[in-house]
Amino acid sequence: MTFVCLNDEMRRHRPTLFEILGPGAPRSPDWVMVQAATDSGPLLITGEAGCDLARLARAIHAMSLRRAQMPVEVATVPAEVAAQVALVQQAFQTSLILPLGDDGASFDPQFTSKLFDVRSGVRLIARASSPEIARRALTDAKLGLMQHVEVRSLGYRSGEISKLLDRQFAEHAFQLRVADLTCANQDALKRYHWPGNFDELREIADAIIAHATFGGLRPAAGSLGMSSHKKLARRFERVGLGFPLFAPDE
Repeated sequence: MTFVCLNDEMRRHRPTLFEILGPGAPRSPDWVMVQAATDSGPLLITGEAGCDLARLARAIHAMSLRRAQMPVEVATVPAEVAAQVALVQQAFQTSLILPLGDDGASFDPQFTSKLFDVRSGVRLIARASSPEIARRALTDAKLGLMQHVEVRSLGYRSGEISKLLDRQFAEHAFQLRVADLTCANQDALKRYHWPGNFDELREIADAIIAHATFGGLRPAAGSLGMSSHKKLARRFERVGLGFPLFAPDE
């Protein structure tokens, strides 16, 4: 058993780990926190689009021994070997947050070798849609050196949707909660499978807040920058939300 005294960074980012991973994750949020705080080995984060893998990677770096330096993060891996080597050099003594694309392309062996060479001084945090994608990019041998954190899609976390939405409401200083919705709307949110994961969850939270704040579809759509209130109506319909959204005060 490992005992860790929580520092300020761990206290600050632990809620993010619980939000993204959930209490029933294959690797528990607290396990990930301990690894972030005590280990500098390579890490693989996998999950569907919209599962906030990049946000999780940043939180892990922020709790790590390398947090004194900003992580190096790129949207895509450069194709040129010289640019890849320069990227590793740039990430010396910090974390390199690297996306592994679904195209299945393998990295140059020289680049891969440097990513895992302790002399490079880099902590690799790779994110991919699946371990198989990572295996193609990095080779099976390198994948075996990595700790793996799987982020489950929200479709498997129906019992947590209310809590996740309430957190979104609180972050926007919105006073109402999911429990204030009509029973039918509460049930609809639990039944919905959330294919867009956190991206879609935030969209719905924003839509609910805007509708409650501005009092109708047209003004709410305008506040969200949507060209038509019909698009907002379809957003509610997709999730199964009906009007009124909230139960009347008793």
